[in-house]
This record gives sequence, structure tokens and C-alpha cells, in this order.
Amino acid sequence: MKTQTIRFSALLLALVMLLSTGVLAAHLPDEPMVLGVATVEVSGQRLRSEPSNDADSLTAVGAQSTILVLEMAGAWYKACYDGQIGYIRAEYLTYRSAAAADLGTGYVKYDSVNVRSMPNTNGFVTAVLNSSTAVNVTGFSNGWYRIADATGQDVGFVRSDLLLLDTMPVSEAEQRMLDTGDLDFSQVGEIYITRAADDSLLLITDEEENQLIATGDYTDEAVDLINYAFTLIGTPYVWGGNGPDTFDCSGFVKYVYNHFGYSMQRVANDMLYKDGSWVERADLQPGDVIFFGNTYSSNETATHVGIYIGGDQFIHASSRKGVTVSQLSSEYYDTRFVGAKRLIGGTVDLDEDFFDAIIFD
Repeated sequence: MKTQTIRFSALLLALVMLLSTGVLAAHLPDEPMVLGVATVEVSGQRLRSEPSNDADSLTAVGAQSTILVLEMAGAWYKACYDGQIGYIRAEYLTYRSAAAADLGTGYVKYDSVNVRSMPNTNGFVTAVLNSSTAVNVTGFSNGWYRIADATGQDVGFVRSDLLLLDTMPVSEAEQRMLDTGDLDFSQVGEIYITRAADDSLLLITDEEENQLIATGDYTDEAVDLINYAFTLIGTPYVWGGNGPDTFDCSGFVKYVYNHFGYSMQRVANDMLYKDGSWVERADLQPGDVIFFGNTYSSNETATHVGIYIGGDQFIHASSRKGVTVSQLSSEYYDTRFVGAKRLIGGTVDLDEDFFDAIIFD
């Protein structure tokens, strides 16, 4: 009996020592395992604090983004994205329990974590990693991350609850949005502008958020025109689209102006040369039509067109996001700006050197 007591005490002491050194801690996860990965198929989605459209928005999630799915919650997924855990509607996602995907850098959470040859405990151990070791996460399979070393050499699989992901890489679509300065008007209902007491321009949404986007002098006609253009935000982009169900860039501008009785050319380059009066960039007013070149391979001066709304913003039909609002001074558009025309609010006097600033082919 005494021998059994000694053996039990020794076993208990060994167990305590193992736990204190972290050898067994790897088998005591403090977070749920990841069920799978999902790709967001539609732009304008949001990660929310609860599985409800009325819940607070934690962050916007762009099209083609990869998220980690933690739980199924009816029509919603409990998910992790950009270091935040929340809920996102499942209907707009493609779920996979296994997939090759660049999930960024992962850090081992504990000491003595086994890397296995298969995504289960039946796989043989290919490596043993200690806490804070950085690895490249190259895929996911049934609750396990596939990892590679710094050279890209495949190492094996680590259980998802034993690895902490750094912020995942920004998707190509999201990076283009950042580069172009596109604003996110996702999941809002009625969008319109109104004057504040100081004549600043406010963007109002049905989420009861008043977002100041521009200040300045707006004619009543410009306010009406921009309000009407806002009702078309989110309409998909299709080359040759004339509205109202789809638009391309010039089709959108023509459609908006036609609504107010203005006749315009159908192609951006023709609009640049034949519609309205010339405006210097420094004198832009809300409602002016602005033009860009070299947005795709073409011999024409203007290959893209939008409507200036003030505050360095313009509304246009983007080939990536449909009708949206972007920042004029973003690097992408700033370097491609080729001119502006005015159809509402009268004509303006131009400096003699104005045309020197525009390069005509």
C-alpha cells in the first residue's frame, strides 16, 4: 500500500511539473477549434457583434476575403476576421472544411506542440514547436492548419486551437479598395445628403449614423442630383450597362444626368470633348463630371468617368464594386485624372494655361 501511495504521489508530481512547463498545456485549448474557412463572395459584408442585421458592426469584410469559421449559428457563421470574432451571414459565403489558402503568419501558443503528417492525431510527428514560433499557414483541413517553414517547405499540420494567427493578408479586392480610396457604403438602406446648419454636407443612412463627407457650397440642383445618384449605390457593374439594373461608368453618369433632363454622350471620351464646359480641378463643384485616363489599355484620353460630390469624393460605377464612392486624391485616381466638365451651375472662366495641364492624344 505504501509503495502504491509513493507511486501515485510521484505520478501526481510529474503531472504538475508537466503542466507547469507547458508540455501538456498544448492539449488544453483555451479557444474553440476552427471548423473551416470561408470565402466572402459578395462585397459589402460586415462582421457583427451578434447574429443579427441590427447588431453593431465590428468591421467591413470585402469580397474574396477569407474568414475562419468557428461555429454555425443558423443563417450566420460565428467567425474570426482581422483579429476580431463576430458573426457574418452564411448565405454570402462559400464554406470549406479543407482548402489551400494563404492565411498569413501563425504563432505557436504553447511549448512542445506536435506537428503531424496528417490533419489528425494518427499522423506521425514531423516536428515539435515551442511557444511563439512563427510559421506560414498555407491551408486548412478539418480543424487543422497546414504550415510551412520560412523557405516555403511544407512541415505538416497543427491543430487550429494551438496556433494564433496574425492578421490575415488583405485580399486582392480589398487591397484595390484601399489603393483606390473606395468608401464602404455596405448594408445601409436609404442614403441621401442634406444641409447641416453650417451648410456642410452630411451623409445620412438608415443606421442613424451622420457621417460628414464634404463641406462647401452646393446648389440645390447638385444636391438633388447627388441624392439621386446615391439611390443607385450598389448597382452591379456590367460593361455596356445603361441602367437601371446594371451600369458601366459612362452609362451611370448619362443615366443620372438624363434623369434631370440633360442629354449626354454615351462614351466617356466623347463626354470629355463634347459635353458641358471645362472646369479646372481646383474649381470643382458638386455635380461636376470628372474624367480619368489609363484605367485600361486604350488610345482614348478618357477611359473612366464619375460625378464629383464634394469633399474630395466622387460617385461612379466601379468595375470592382459597382456604383460606389471613391476618393479623388487616392493614388490610383489622382494620377489618372485628365479633366472635368460642368453641366449644372453655369460656365466658368478658365486660366490661359488650363489646357496645358491636360494631355490630349
